Order: sequence, then C-alpha cells, then structure tokens
Amino acid sequence: MNMMGGIKATTTKVELTDVNQLLSVAVNNAIGSPVNWNTVSAAMITVENHDCRIAFGCPATATIGHILSAGQAVRFSSADHIKQAQVINKTAGSIAVIQITLEG
Repeated sequence: MNMMGGIKATTTKVELTDVNQLLSVAVNNAIGSPVNWNTVSAAMITVENHDCRIAFGCPATATIGHILSAGQAVRFSSADHIKQAQVINKTAGSIAVIQITLEG
C-alpha cells in the first residue's frame, strides 16, 4: 500500500476468531505495517467463508453486532466507521475470513 500522499486500493485478507478486535487493528496486523487511516476514504469488505459480526460503539460478541454472511459484501464510505468497527467471527471455534479493500 502506498501510505504517502494517499492510498492505493489494495485488497488484504483478514482472519476473524472468537476474540473481538478493532477492524483497523486487524487490518494493520494483516498488512504488517500501520495504515495511515487519514488517507482512507472508504472500504469494501467481502466475507469469504464463515459469517461474522461487526459492531460500532461496542465490542462485537456472539450476540451483538450486525451479521455479515458468507458471500456478502458491504462498502463503508467513512473512515470513521472503519476505525470504529469491531469484528468477530459469528460461530464459536470457526475462523471467518474477510477480504477488505481500502480506498483513498
């Protein structure tokens, strides 16, 4: 990813487990370096294999958060929403894989 003066649209694979995590931290970990979130204007998320949950303003849990189903795609047009999003896999013991493309 080009973090200097903008962001080149790049897709990254993120694995979600039974542990709630900030989506922004999960993306940083998957990329291996911090994203300059000030340059991100939108993100496209596709759920690959297992359902997951995404919550805003609170941790995602087994019962809290919007369900994103396998095969579903969603686009967020606000970097603030992306930075506030918390994610977890929906089914205990599974690993939900999402693909996320950051746009800037």
